[in-house]
Amino acid sequence: MRKLSDIIIEEGTEDLVIDKTRTTIRAIICKNDKLLMVYSPTFKDYTFPGGGMKKDEDHITALKREVKEEIGASEVFNIKPYGYIEEKRYGISNRPTVYLQTSYYYVVEVSNFGEQDLADREKEHGVEPVWVSIDEAIHINQLSISKLNQKRGMKTVLPREIKVLESLKKIRGQYMRKFEVVTTFKDKSINLPKRATKYSAGYDIESADAYVIKPGTIQLIDTGLKVDMLENEALMIYPRSSLGIKKGLIMSNAVGIIDKDYYNNPNNEGHIMIPLFNFGQQDAIIQKGERVAQGVFQKYLITSDDESSNERTGGFGSSGQ
Repeated sequence: MRKLSDIIIEEGTEDLVIDKTRTTIRAIICKNDKLLMVYSPTFKDYTFPGGGMKKDEDHITALKREVKEEIGASEVFNIKPYGYIEEKRYGISNRPTVYLQTSYYYVVEVSNFGEQDLADREKEHGVEPVWVSIDEAIHINQLSISKLNQKRGMKTVLPREIKVLESLKKIRGQYMRKFEVVTTFKDKSINLPKRATKYSAGYDIESADAYVIKPGTIQLIDTGLKVDMLENEALMIYPRSSLGIKKGLIMSNAVGIIDKDYYNNPNNEGHIMIPLFNFGQQDAIIQKGERVAQGVFQKYLITSDDESSNERTGGFGSSGQ
């Protein structure tokens, strides 16, 4: 299991001898853009569910027990190791014991929620499971560190959890790629693009409305969609082959390029629109929900002397202004 950060050392223990070792096991539970964490109204902080491993337990046994006790989930599955962090800290008693604590984190899925089985100290702190975003958990924990005088033996807890949260945020950022519905189309039953098969390269994009395109004219087709992606990526928009064969339509710009900074621009929120040209002799009809294009995510390269630092200030077609 990989090491997530350098050892976290509680102030005052730097030159002290380690008296005991302790192992804790903690769960990372993700759903969409949220984490299921344990919130304490007393300390106003978020921690990952988990705790100390008992002598007769292995990691997985301890993980399942702690998850059931703290958040009430009796089913823990798809368990994957994530990483560990070491802490040199005092014990929470008044004795000057110094611990080397190693906290192991596992990414898991959970189900079958029931009642928590909290220890007296946890009941006193009123801990409860809460779905929270990574950024919010980091923000609240940083506030807690700055505003509360953390007790001896607890001062490494939130720095440790923030390290894990920041690690998750970094990984999430490396893999964040998603379609969303723009605000003005939230109530118009827009379907997010999907790939037709396991090995399809393109995400099928539907028309958000019905259109009649006259011969020799261009019509901008609303999709009701925007897209977020990684740096050095673009979404290439290609026409579906059936448009030209069956309806006499082509994309007037041949291929559309959606840049990363088009997402959430101030003019149109990054709304993807597809310009279709009718080269036929008859009206071409597009139905709402009809697949009109496909989007393919692609990496792009830049030159070694590239110095572009301009910021996008507008919407459709603004990068050339």
